[in-house]
Amino acid sequence: MKKISNILFSMPTMGFLMLLFAVAIATATFIENDFGTVASKAVVYNTTWFNVLLFLLAVNLFANIIKFKMWKPKKLAIFMFHIAFIIILLGSAITRFISYEGTMHIREGDTSSTMLSDKAFVDIKVVENDEEIDASDDILISLLNQHSYGKSVKLGDKKFEFNSVQYIPNASEVITESNDEGDPYIILVTSQGMSGRQTYYFKYNENKQVGNYLINFGNAVIDNAVNIKIKNGQLTVNPPDTIITLAMSGEAGDTLLKNEWHNFSKGFLYRIKDLNMVLSNYYENGKITYETYGGKDYNMMDAIVIEASSGDDKKTVTIRGGKGYKGATTHMELNGADVYLTYGSKDISLPFSIKVLDFQLDRYPGSNSPSSYASEVMLIDKEQGINEQHRIFMNNVLNHRGFRLFQSSYDADEKGTILSVNHDYWGTTFTYIGYFLMSLGMVLALFVGKTRFAKLGESIKKSTSATKTLTAILISTGMLLSAQSFAQHSGSKFNADDIPLIDRQHAEEFGKLMIQSEGGRLKPVNTLSSEVVRKLTGGKNGMFGMNSDQMLLGMMSSPMYWQTAPIIKVKHDDIKKLLGVKGKYASYLDFVDMEQGSYKLGDVVNMAYKKKPSKRGTFDKD
Repeated sequence: MKKISNILFSMPTMGFLMLLFAVAIATATFIENDFGTVASKAVVYNTTWFNVLLFLLAVNLFANIIKFKMWKPKKLAIFMFHIAFIIILLGSAITRFISYEGTMHIREGDTSSTMLSDKAFVDIKVVENDEEIDASDDILISLLNQHSYGKSVKLGDKKFEFNSVQYIPNASEVITESNDEGDPYIILVTSQGMSGRQTYYFKYNENKQVGNYLINFGNAVIDNAVNIKIKNGQLTVNPPDTIITLAMSGEAGDTLLKNEWHNFSKGFLYRIKDLNMVLSNYYENGKITYETYGGKDYNMMDAIVIEASSGDDKKTVTIRGGKGYKGATTHMELNGADVYLTYGSKDISLPFSIKVLDFQLDRYPGSNSPSSYASEVMLIDKEQGINEQHRIFMNNVLNHRGFRLFQSSYDADEKGTILSVNHDYWGTTFTYIGYFLMSLGMVLALFVGKTRFAKLGESIKKSTSATKTLTAILISTGMLLSAQSFAQHSGSKFNADDIPLIDRQHAEEFGKLMIQSEGGRLKPVNTLSSEVVRKLTGGKNGMFGMNSDQMLLGMMSSPMYWQTAPIIKVKHDDIKKLLGVKGKYASYLDFVDMEQGSYKLGDVVNMAYKKKPSKRGTFDKD
């Protein structure tokens, strides 16, 4: 036992665990980049082996604190680091196993006391006669673990098995003709008034409201509805109002009288008042399948193909939903029982309510890009007698009873808000304490003796004079090699009278022009010119009798003259020497010559090592 503990709590074991941890999170990062956050959680972060790894790290850290008596004052910095890691791991465990989060979607004027869970669940209900059984499991499924879900329930003497066989992210419905027994389907493309085109799928004996009309596809006839049915293998339509048909091939159209049956075919536009309909496709034996649409950048419901079996009965069913969606319930009959399956997030009740009074969205002037958005809300807590108004926006969080509400997103019509809700008070608290202790340990490591930093300080003090001499030789050599370039440039003297003078009134009109910054903010050219000139000159708003607008316009119209103008303020005396300037200011060409000198120095070094001149270097602006 002692031998095992010595191995488990040794420093080599700690190093191995840390290496394994680094490999795990690196792998998770690549998985998240290619397959999304859910995949990284499913394969790495939320797995049992990763939790065991973190537990072993915590135990090893604690054991080493005891083994090496790190609580002693001389080891205080190391003690802080070890305790900090343990507390951070404790905080992450609370977040992982106890805390929860979700979203609240509230329209202006509405009140909500529930949030939609961040986790997705698969709910199963099996009903037979007067008996029923329910099962619910949170699920993390991705393309990397499509077969990870499995559930077994028992009702009476019957056992029901459910296993995932395929996962389809961003699932889009596709209807195909089936060789097996299928159901009749039609696809209608409609438009009404100024609205855009809409596509509707109808399964036989199904009806949907489309604009002002109910469209019914099936044998039953519904009053005041557009009834479509199959008669002798042909689609027929019976409208509640007169239909005008237009042949899309250019042929003459027709008029279909109301309350009578007429042929309903592809290739025609059917107009009933302001509703336009086109039969896009008809499947006599159709079957709905699902395929991924648009990749991970699109936000659509996912789908899981479930294989269900009980006794000799086996069926395959597809359920749609996922994180952030309240999936629709899918029903099937299995071994004489009714089975209901649902995939999606759940509503979680909160001990308080939020009423959205107003949602506010601000944009950058002259742009559609949002600059900020906020929600004016009313916090209502009947148990604590609270009825307070709050404003939630970026970096302004509403904290109440261990819940933190953040501004997350908003509806496209700007009439509703989406708040992110986090219930992780203790997990966050422990994590922040751990970060604080880690920072404190870093500071103590600079002052406590016998640490790595102290040893490095002693090594620096023992620097030999040979190092200083070598540095001086290298600097001198660089200055000598650059001397020729400085000498060439020193012959051309600057004369302020040579710079073309920009008319002050013309420059003033130029300064009134509006430009847009990278962040989307509109500002006049005068602001830009003032910023540029003050940055170059070290605080001046003009030189040579010109203001900033004249200087900027002059640089744009006559750049060759301004390249020789000493307008760049240089504060360091050593840099002035290297540039060959005597005053406070240097020109653009002074820096160009300095760069060329650096290139020559690099070429000489390469030639000394018998190498070809390499890529031109760059001057260190510091």
